[in-house]
Amino acid sequence: MIFEREKYYNYINKLERSIKIAYGIIMLFAIIIGIATGIATLIITIPLGMIISASYTFGAKVKVQEMKWKFDIYEKIAKKEVA
Repeated sequence: MIFEREKYYNYINKLERSIKIAYGIIMLFAIIIGIATGIATLIITIPLGMIISASYTFGAKVKVQEMKWKFDIYEKIAKKEVA
């Protein structure tokens, strides 16, 4: 079998988990920097951290959507072959 569904599904889950971890780490750094430099700069560092984390994980989000799309296509092809 060329397409291994379980491995592909695990890859999707790992990518989604890495996106969440990246968001958490970048936001944590933004908050730490904001607290270290002063509470007033916290207002600036939190939105900046959100923008950086969104742009950092954008490629992974696109890859997850592409993988889900391929997974759906495989499911439709497999149903047609069985029928």
